[in-house]
Amino acid sequence: MRLLLPILLLAAGLPAAAQQPGAGQRLAITIDDLPVNGPDTGLAGLRRINDGILSALRDAKVPAVGFVNEEKLYHEGEVDGRIALLEAWLAAGLELGNHTWSHPDFNRVGLAAYEEEIVRGESVTRLLLAKRQKPLRLFRHTFLRTGKTLEDKAGLEAYLTGRGYLAVPVTIENDDWWLNSKYLKAREAGDTALMTRIADEYIVHWSRMFDWYEALAARVFGRNIDHVILMHQNVLNAERLPEVLALMAKRGYAFATVDAVLKDPAYGHEDRYAGPWGKSWLQRWALARGIDTLGKEPDPPDWFVKLYPAN
Repeated sequence: MRLLLPILLLAAGLPAAAQQPGAGQRLAITIDDLPVNGPDTGLAGLRRINDGILSALRDAKVPAVGFVNEEKLYHEGEVDGRIALLEAWLAAGLELGNHTWSHPDFNRVGLAAYEEEIVRGESVTRLLLAKRQKPLRLFRHTFLRTGKTLEDKAGLEAYLTGRGYLAVPVTIENDDWWLNSKYLKAREAGDTALMTRIADEYIVHWSRMFDWYEALAARVFGRNIDHVILMHQNVLNAERLPEVLALMAKRGYAFATVDAVLKDPAYGHEDRYAGPWGKSWLQRWALARGIDTLGKEPDPPDWFVKLYPAN
């Protein structure tokens, strides 16, 4: 029967890896900064971004979590329309989580102010989920910063647990917010050739980052692991997400929920990192074990870094 299973799956038009993914073959997609990452160009622009991302996720049948900054919902004359963007996520069968009210830096504002941001950032999202008999249960640290000190870190962890949150870690990210900012600058300048070059580089950079993080996983665990991917709700992803998802599938990954990915035993390892930076959990686990973290994640190429230096 084990020999026949791949044949039966292929005969049904379904790749065996997508149906029976083992450890190190699954990805959970998480998207931060709903309703928008980057410049807020008004409700019509936000709708285009939201529709583009939801369309790509739907077409590829990808489960995802969107993490919300509720401050961005409160724009005069557009509140109902912006809340409708979140409702569209839930109507598509996706999940929403709390990313604080205004995206502050925990290391700068301190625990008491950050706790207030968490509470302010959950009211609309909690109501929308409650209408569907679902809890608000997922949280994403802003800038992936979890505390400058172990005391701050422990205090925030206790607070999140007390409010019923699961803080969702990240193992692979892509600097998409940075590429998006320069993509938009090129659009403002009317430079369509540069826009295409940046967008194409974005796809190449995903391969670069996967290579690096997979190598780090092998160094830390002796194997690849199931990954949690961090992306942002922005123009670049609205336009190029289908290619990103196709690249991930081509690398042999199946898309899964956050809950499924977090069952990988790797996520049972303690995160003991405290400090100024927002590090991937792979880097945190490496540091906890005294393992070389392979240095800094790779940047895009020099030609990109030198574009629009203020960004």
